[in-house]
Amino acid sequence: LSYVYTSSGSKAQFVYDGVTLRSYNNVKPNVTHDIKVYKIKQYLVLSVDGKFENLVEYRPATSMVGSLEPLPLTVGRHATNSEAFFYGYLYSLKMTNFYRDEGLFNNYYPENVSDIVVLNFEDGYYDEGGEYRQWRGSQSNLITTSSKKFGDSSLRLGASGVSTVSVERDPGLDLKEDDFTFETWLNPASRPSTGGESIILTNGRDTLVDYAGSLP
Repeated sequence: LSYVYTSSGSKAQFVYDGVTLRSYNNVKPNVTHDIKVYKIKQYLVLSVDGKFENLVEYRPATSMVGSLEPLPLTVGRHATNSEAFFYGYLYSLKMTNFYRDEGLFNNYYPENVSDIVVLNFEDGYYDEGGEYRQWRGSQSNLITTSSKKFGDSSLRLGASGVSTVSVERDPGLDLKEDDFTFETWLNPASRPSTGGESIILTNGRDTLVDYAGSLP
């Protein structure tokens, strides 16, 4: 999930297994936005501020069932080339993965159990959806009270250079071909640079850098 520069303005963008979903309307800096992405069977749906933005039919480039190792989930990311860290505030992040066990991870979850991430940044990186998950910040001062929406604090990224919050590998967060939802409330502090992309959330990217945890 990212915030990208285009000639007609900055857009919300979601890339999944080679399929790109992009908003038609602009995501403006210094404005609070609600961005949601759904995968429902063969369809990917994107909405911004409660309004439908885009829908594509998803056809897997390659079957992902039982073929991918779970990778870290990271909020905020800096990479090479045109990809850059997100600069601004995140007020909440929610993810539901309607995880269907396909054999590879049958020692972890029974069939058809949903795995949930809920980060409100009220009690540090406490995950209401999975207390066992240990989220880590790449810097010590990422939780702030200078901007807020649902409570008394939020996550501020990019104020002092590259900053990320990430969690270690978790088979429940491996998207594979199952249905899932993402929702985040955020307030970008600036537009991406010309031709650039500000990464908000990444899962399973091969070029992951600035991972705040330690890979198991």
